[in-house]
Amino acid sequence: MPSYKALGPGAQTRTPSPAPIPGLWFGLFNPTVRNRVTADIHLIGAPYDATDPDWLFRERWGKGTPDSGSTVLDSIYQVAYGHEAGLGNDAEYPLALAYAALAVRHLARRMGPTLLGDATQRVLNVGFDSGDFLCIGAIQKDGLIFSESSEVMAPWKGG
Repeated sequence: MPSYKALGPGAQTRTPSPAPIPGLWFGLFNPTVRNRVTADIHLIGAPYDATDPDWLFRERWGKGTPDSGSTVLDSIYQVAYGHEAGLGNDAEYPLALAYAALAVRHLARRMGPTLLGDATQRVLNVGFDSGDFLCIGAIQKDGLIFSESSEVMAPWKGG
């Protein structure tokens, strides 16, 4: 399987998830790093099912995948919460989600089918581990596809 480079300083090279894992979750969360709360993103894979809102919580791949160490997400968090007049969640929620979605879209367009490994399709979701998310699209042999239809994001039957 081809390898990919996780985002962030000091990240290790990893291989994509096994073929039966067609869903990739890029999860936003708030870790404490060096005694300071920040925002970051990590990767988990699972058997994606567009009709099951709990698809991510069944069988999971990616335990121990590195956090990205994103300086941009950290900056968003610090602007939102770093001082008394900060906008808090009113800033972090839309800015972190938008940035993460654009970063994953950029990564998917650059890497294209190399994200597939042995799978025929991988659906890309970005969101907060504690709630809301966006479906970016799906990587197929021809690259990244976009659709607002859950039918397109259902497990792909093509070759």
